[in-house]
Amino acid sequence: MKKIKFNVLHLNFNKNEVESYDILPYFRGCWKSKYYKDNVTKIKETKSKNKRIELLKNFIQDRSLYMFWARCEWEFLVAHWPFGSKQMYEDLKKFWKDYPDIDGYTNRNMLDNIIIQDMDKIDVHKQIMMNVDIITDILYKEFFKEK
Repeated sequence: MKKIKFNVLHLNFNKNEVESYDILPYFRGCWKSKYYKDNVTKIKETKSKNKRIELLKNFIQDRSLYMFWARCEWEFLVAHWPFGSKQMYEDLKKFWKDYPDIDGYTNRNMLDNIIIQDMDKIDVHKQIMMNVDIITDILYKEFFKEK
């Protein structure tokens, strides 16, 4: 049986490129791990299908938080194109007027904050949470051999 993939966007910081990354092998590994045996046993022994689905969803959310949330290697900034709002333009004009020399960490940090104000941080965990029902369905069918 061919295993299904579920790709998310991931920034490979070594190549500085956005790539597809299959997250399902991580969850499959957790499911088989002796470390999570008690959690998996609890899910498997639950009689109600709806309760098993709910417990599996919680398992996915928990493992996703641990592995993919708030860790720099799994997050990047996204912005609309063309980039830059009128407010950002005005803030940059004021910044260059007030700080013509950008020497120093504080000034650089202030400039960075002006630039990123129109961006949104996206990470693998956020992408998983946007699709947790689909991921749960895929893994439920695989783990409980349903078609």
